Formats: sequence, C-alpha cells, structure tokens
Amino acid sequence: MSGRKWTEEEICYVDEKRAYMTAQTMAKHLNRTAKSVHCLMHKMGWHSYKTESDWMTANQIYLTMGVSKGKVLGKWKSNGLRVVDVGACHMIDQRNLIKYMESHQDDWDARKVKDDSIFTGQEWFYEKLNRDRHKAMPMHNESWTEQEIFSLKQMYAKGVPLRDISKTLGRTYPTVKQRLVLLRRDGWRI
Repeated sequence: MSGRKWTEEEICYVDEKRAYMTAQTMAKHLNRTAKSVHCLMHKMGWHSYKTESDWMTANQIYLTMGVSKGKVLGKWKSNGLRVVDVGACHMIDQRNLIKYMESHQDDWDARKVKDDSIFTGQEWFYEKLNRDRHKAMPMHNESWTEQEIFSLKQMYAKGVPLRDISKTLGRTYPTVKQRLVLLRRDGWRI
C-alpha cells in the first residue's frame, strides 16, 4: 500500500482512535501498514496508544531515550541497529532497539532516558542506570589534604589540563576548578 495518499476520513479516524487503539489495529482497519500509521502520527505530532510496543521513529527515540536522532541514524545504524525507512520516517522496532542498547551500553547514558517503560523486566537497564549514576557522582567528598593542594598547584603551574588534574587527584572537574578559585581568593598567584 506504499505511496497511497491519506484521505481526510482516514486521518480523522487515526486521530479519533489513537488514544485507545494500537497502530497495528488501526492499520488493519484502514488496510494500511502499522509503519504508515506511525509515520502519519509522527508527521501530525500525535502521540500513540501507550501500550504499543512495536515501532518507534528516530525522533521518538531522541525524545524518550535522550539520544540524538543523528546518533541513532548515524553511529547506531552503522553499528547494526536495523532502521527501516518509510518515506521521510525512520522506523525502529523496539525489540531491536532494546537488543542494540543492551549490547552497546557505552553508546548511551541511562540517566537521560525520560521514559523507561520499554525496559520493563530488563534488569540490565537498571544495572546500567546505577552505574551511570555512580559515574556522575563525585569520586570522594573528603576535605582536600595538603598533599592534594600541593599536587594541584604543581600540575596547574606546569600547564596540565584541568581534566587531567581531576583524574589524577580523583576529584571531579568542577571540584578542581572550584579549589583553584578558592586558592586564588586566598592569595595564591601563578
């Protein structure tokens, strides 16, 4: 049925039914594919039935997973994510998306996921979420030792980049930057 123009009656039907019918059910009634119904809803800016679990557009992935559309269509597609082009829409089967995300966990940050409902029952997702949250936490909260301050001053004076200093000291970048501000305020000059 590809290429068949949507009639006003069909568009109204999808708008009416989308709140409680899946794209597949509407597609059967309209003698269309579920992908074409998804594309229509995407073009119209409509959200679909919440329990639907088949296809997502690259834009929906961007909005819910916090991953750029360009990354999905570029790096992820070239690394094996199956993307089906339907007209202007780039459709991805959620099962393939979940498999890809599980096997390429370094490609995305679980903290950016805005809707984790497609990961229901996926223990690996919540393990990754905990790891990503842990990575974002400061490495330690203790006060600065005199040795750390001495090392910071030496490395900074030698022109070592702040990111490298923070890694060496086991401190976050903002913590190192803040310590330099405090040292200057207290009279340290470089």
